[in-house]
Amino acid sequence: MLCIPLQIVFSQSENNPLIDSINVTYELAQKNLYKNPTLAATNYEKMIALVDRLPKDTKDVKIYLSKQANAYRVLGGYAAMDHKTVKALELQEKSLAIKRRIGERETQIQNYQAMGAYWGNEGDFEKAGIAIDSAYAIAVETKSKRFLSEAARGKATYFRAIEVNDSAAYYFKIAIKTADLAEGKVPKYAALDMYGRFLREQNKIAESLIYVDQFLEALQSNKDTVFFPQVYLTKAESQLALGNPEKAIENYKKGIYYVNKTNQREDLIEFYRGLTQSYEAAGLYKKAVATNKLYVEAYQKKRDTLAYRERAEVALKNKYALQKAVDSTAFAQQKLLDESELKRKANTRFWIVVTLLLAILSCIAFFFIRNRQKIKEQAYQNILLNNKVATKTEEINELLTETIQHIKSKERIAENLQKLAEKDSDMSLKSIIADLKAGKSDDSKLLLVKENIEKVNFEFIKKLHSDFPELTKTDIEICSFLRIGLDRNQIAQLRNTSIEAVRKSRHRIRKKMQLEDHVDLEKYLSDL
Repeated sequence: MLCIPLQIVFSQSENNPLIDSINVTYELAQKNLYKNPTLAATNYEKMIALVDRLPKDTKDVKIYLSKQANAYRVLGGYAAMDHKTVKALELQEKSLAIKRRIGERETQIQNYQAMGAYWGNEGDFEKAGIAIDSAYAIAVETKSKRFLSEAARGKATYFRAIEVNDSAAYYFKIAIKTADLAEGKVPKYAALDMYGRFLREQNKIAESLIYVDQFLEALQSNKDTVFFPQVYLTKAESQLALGNPEKAIENYKKGIYYVNKTNQREDLIEFYRGLTQSYEAAGLYKKAVATNKLYVEAYQKKRDTLAYRERAEVALKNKYALQKAVDSTAFAQQKLLDESELKRKANTRFWIVVTLLLAILSCIAFFFIRNRQKIKEQAYQNILLNNKVATKTEEINELLTETIQHIKSKERIAENLQKLAEKDSDMSLKSIIADLKAGKSDDSKLLLVKENIEKVNFEFIKKLHSDFPELTKTDIEICSFLRIGLDRNQIAQLRNTSIEAVRKSRHRIRKKMQLEDHVDLEKYLSDL
């Protein structure tokens, strides 16, 4: 994995602290990718969160989204290593979603390759095949020099797993052919080594040696001596299987040399055992005996090492058990103390809750009693008010009776005047004047009636003004008369108008109040 120097990262950040944080965190994750996966995972997760905070109009935002996609891909790999396949697949899907959004096509091969491996490990070869096919299709479509060999190797591995050997061999050859175009040496190594192993599984030993030799040539050209022991062991075993013990002996000796040089001495057992068999096959029995002694010594040394490890593990387990016993005793004591403390706190909380409940109940009782007292007082005030209203109503009714009688006297005056005008009546002018003087008191009583009605119906008149602003003063006066129970004749006499006029006024009032035909006006006004 290529790492960008920090000074270059900072020069590209344009003094943006958020971008600086993204770049530095990503570089730390990349540096610890293999060395410290836990630290790398932490930094990848932090970097993902930082990228989510970037404004959409950030310059070169695709660069940071690409890094975020790569972070999700690597985290998916870590999840797969922890056998969390579902989470691993989810993380790869998140990586793919970002890459599709920003149009990054070629690197999607890595995601599909990884998903194919996950499904293969789960034994779901149908889904594994779909993922591997997607990876290879993209590699061919994009003519990817970087990933084509890897994608072909994935196809070969898939067919090898489902035992379609002809297809596996076909794609292994494509992987080897395109490996030279790829970046780095890993694709070449992997393709040659995997195909050589595949051929040995098919008992095509001679053919497998061709690719083992190519693998060795690639290692020699890159001076990767760490892989030499394993390659020479493979060559020696293949030569021995083909009946060429001399060539096998030569390769075993070269392998032993590189085992000692690269400090991989645990592998000496395999080399000494194979070398012994090769000497025996070549008829070199003295050398076979001598080599067998080396094999026995190496085997015994390994057994001693294993025994030492086992004893060390037993001692470690005993130490752990002892520490566990000590810790469990301390834990039990601490648990008793904690339980005692919890009980004390629980009791304290209980009494606090009880006290609060009592206080709340006291407040409720206080307000309940106070409200009941207020209700009683209000009821008493209502009774007094109702009595006053009743008294006033009686007074009004008495005034109304007298007023109506005086109104009738006015009618008589009018009739007398009519008779006087005819000059044939015995009606005197003095009696008419006396009746008119009595009429003045009638007018004052009529005014008093209206004033009293307004006082008694003050709240009612106020509500009429509020609910029905279209009502005129005359409408409200008639409503007040109707509410106290006067009929049309009485209202007509009080207002010195005709019954027909009162009827029209009633109709007008119903219309303004928008009352339906079945609603009784007097009852409606009484309930208002």
